[in-house]
Amino acid sequence: MSADPPRFAWKDAIIIACGIVSPLALVGSAVRTDGSRDRQLDDVTRRVERLEATQEASGKLILDRLARIETKVEVLLPAKQPTR
Repeated sequence: MSADPPRFAWKDAIIIACGIVSPLALVGSAVRTDGSRDRQLDDVTRRVERLEATQEASGKLILDRLARIETKVEVLLPAKQPTR
């Protein structure tokens, strides 16, 4: 009496398919995401540079205005005499 060879069941096919599909999905996802990450990084870099330029310009305006105000105050108020 010889033993019958084991039957190939659907369960075995599903296990093999999951073993192949899962790594492929991970690799495909990483490759697809990499391109969008580069675009997001470029977009964020562009936005940061634009904000820095805007803040630099507004900072110069504030400093210019502060200098004008200080000049007016110096002209309008007499200089304090040192007290002894």
